Amino acid sequence: MKIFGLRRSALIEMVIFFTALFLLDIFIFQNDRFFTINPHPYWVIVLLMSIQYGTSEGLMVAIVSSLFLLVGNFPEQNINQDIHTYYFSLSIRPILWLTSAVIIGELSNRHITKIIKMEEELEVADNREQVLSSSYQQLNQLKEGLEIRVAGQLKTVISTYQAARAIEKLDPALVLFGVSEMVGAMMGPKKFSLFTLSANGLQAGIQKGWETNEPLGRIFSTNSVIYTEIVAHKRILCISNSEDEDILDGEGIIAGPILSEDKEQVLGMLKIEKMGFMELSLNTVENFKVLCQWIGAVYTNAQRFQRAESNNMVAMDGNLLSHAYFTRQTNFLIKLAQRSKFDVSMVVITLDNHRDLSTRLKSEFTDTLSETIHSSLRDTDLAFDHKDKQWEFAVVLPFTGLEGANIVASNLKQALDHHSPNNLQSAKYSTKTQFLHNNHGKS
Repeated sequence: MKIFGLRRSALIEMVIFFTALFLLDIFIFQNDRFFTINPHPYWVIVLLMSIQYGTSEGLMVAIVSSLFLLVGNFPEQNINQDIHTYYFSLSIRPILWLTSAVIIGELSNRHITKIIKMEEELEVADNREQVLSSSYQQLNQLKEGLEIRVAGQLKTVISTYQAARAIEKLDPALVLFGVSEMVGAMMGPKKFSLFTLSANGLQAGIQKGWETNEPLGRIFSTNSVIYTEIVAHKRILCISNSEDEDILDGEGIIAGPILSEDKEQVLGMLKIEKMGFMELSLNTVENFKVLCQWIGAVYTNAQRFQRAESNNMVAMDGNLLSHAYFTRQTNFLIKLAQRSKFDVSMVVITLDNHRDLSTRLKSEFTDTLSETIHSSLRDTDLAFDHKDKQWEFAVVLPFTGLEGANIVASNLKQALDHHSPNNLQSAKYSTKTQFLHNNHGKS
């Protein structure tokens, strides 16, 4: 802060200095303002002010010092002094103070100006450093965010691919079981459910994340508003729409119909009850719509495949006759045996530890069994992929009694053990024989 162009601190220092010297002069020294002392004490303040503050403050102190020294304090002229010498003795100190204040002050001003310029440059450099540091932090955060985003997208792509493999099944029941993984990979909900369509309405089939006493509805009757909107109007309901929020009435965040591949038939409903607030967006709704269509298409294909397989004569996973053909063929053989009076027996081979084996090993067991049966049995014997129970196979033996069936079972077991590769040693199976028609008893 400046007063009349002079720094306030300089004025305060000057007042304190002159007050102190004035008191010392009165009470301790000769009360002549140190006129006879050389060098004069006022040099201290003149030099300090000039060095510390520059020319303006130095000149001001030099003038004040001159006034303090001379005003009312002219000494008597010595008899040996002429007038010029007398005036010179009076003015020499003020002249030296003023000259020193100008010279030293200007040198100080140069240094002060240089220091101020350096401080300004340092401040600019500090500001630049802060800007660069802030920009680097922002760029680093952006980079980390992009890395997390890319990693998340890559993880989502991988998870979606894995989930797609889990849902791309040929069995409708397995398709429904794979839905949980698929929904989790694409939507990441904390709570969702899958409803199937029945005569009574929409009934919950899969509930993920539901608690024991979940207040959410498990059945939506044909009279409910949700059933009407989902099944009749085939609409996607989302709470971001006030009208849809009233329809959902706390039952979920998003709900939509699972449509058949041709989008004509409603197969069920997918409903998300809980998910992160930031995860709900327009993209989420579009992904949900695609997910419903995907599930419907895969489920429709699985149903179509199941219907086609039920009419196949040969099982899809081997050279054995299908389970659907087993029922028709055995019924025919039993009736023929009853009319022609011959025995029909059956050998059942069961893979007992199928739950402990991989899909590859189970498939290899089926192939090995099929090759063994066709190489070991008669042309009239029929081998079926029975599967009344899981991984069960049947060999129907016309014109063969139970004793002959036991011999066939023993021979089949020996041949299977002989032809099985080493990697099937872990497969444990059992055989049993039974009559389909006993010519001397009951079928």
